[in-house]
Amino acid sequence: MVSKDLYILIGPPGVGKSTWVQKHFQGECVVVSSDNILEEIAAETGTTYNETFNKYMKAADRMMWEEFDRVIEERHHPVVFDRTNMSRGARARVFNRLKQFHRGHGYTIHAVVIPKPDEAEHKRRLASRPGKTIPENVVESMIRSFEFPSVEEGFDSILIIED
Repeated sequence: MVSKDLYILIGPPGVGKSTWVQKHFQGECVVVSSDNILEEIAAETGTTYNETFNKYMKAADRMMWEEFDRVIEERHHPVVFDRTNMSRGARARVFNRLKQFHRGHGYTIHAVVIPKPDEAEHKRRLASRPGKTIPENVVESMIRSFEFPSVEEGFDSILIIED
C-alpha cells in the first residue's frame, strides 16, 4: 500500500508557507487553504483580499472544510493544509475531523513548522503583499499563541523549515 501524505503547515502570516509549498511540490499536490479561496473570490469580484476577507471569511472557512473532506475522501496525495495552525487547539480541528469523518484515512500526517524570520525580514514580507494586510496586533497575537506541534497530537513527523 502506498503511503499518502498530509502536510499541516504551521507558522504566522508572511513567513513563507505558501512559498514553501510552491518550491517543495512544484504544483504536484492538493492545497487546502481558506486564503486561496478568498483570493479566488477577490479575483472573481474584482476586489482586494482585505475587502473579500471582511465579507466572505465565514463562507471561505466553510468551503475550505468542505474541500478538505472531499480531498481526504477522494484520497488525494499529497495534501497540504495551508493555514497558520499556530496552537494545538487549532490543529485539533484537523485531527478531530479526521477521526469523526475519515476513520481509517491512511494518511501519514506531517507538521511543517515555518518559523518567523527576524523582525525586519518579517515586516518586509508582510508589506510585500499589496491588498493583503493583517493588523500588527493580530499577527503578534498569533505569534504569542504558537505551541510547538507534537507526536502526541497525532503527527507522524515534525519538519522545521529554515530559510
